[in-house]
Amino acid sequence: MFSTAPRPLGLSPGSGAPGTILTITGTGFGVPNPPQNTVYFGSYAINNVYSPDSKTLTVIVPNLAPGTY
Repeated sequence: MFSTAPRPLGLSPGSGAPGTILTITGTGFGVPNPPQNTVYFGSYAINNVYSPDSKTLTVIVPNLAPGTY
């Protein structure tokens, strides 16, 4: 369980094609327990999330149909 609820505050870039590296900044991410970190694109879960610290998540945009997620 998280000791504090994760709070995403920023997203860079704001959009991207599949394969784009997406960085999410905020607070309370699951370091030192990265398996707790899951990023969702709609209902599609990404569990392969890199978290160098409790303020940053990095994920690769999956190959999904174009749209807003």
